[in-house]
Amino acid sequence: MNSPGTPFRRPGARVASQRMSCSELIDTFADITPDKAAVFFRDRATTYGELATAIELSARRLRHCGVDPGDRVAIFMRNRTEFVELYLACFRIGAVAVPINHRFATAEVLFAVTHCAA
Repeated sequence: MNSPGTPFRRPGARVASQRMSCSELIDTFADITPDKAAVFFRDRATTYGELATAIELSARRLRHCGVDPGDRVAIFMRNRTEFVELYLACFRIGAVAVPINHRFATAEVLFAVTHCAA
């Protein structure tokens, strides 16, 4: 049992001092509570299990398209669950997600993409 003031830790869980990527954190939550809501968008909740699966699929698609660790991936879409999935998939493969505001004018999008090396 954890004593008061000590963070909760399940047996075998990684401690906070260990490095964990965002996608690893989602995977941990998916293992512990796969049916718990992770992302809410409009009238739909996406569970941690669904999110972890979607991140993995997006990561595989990015690698299939030739995205390597360190590459920049420009993400130009409205706020939605797929944005979260793609953003975290970039972390999973070691790529750099570059979110671009969907409200940008064409010139602003071109400037952002040109200057982020995506």
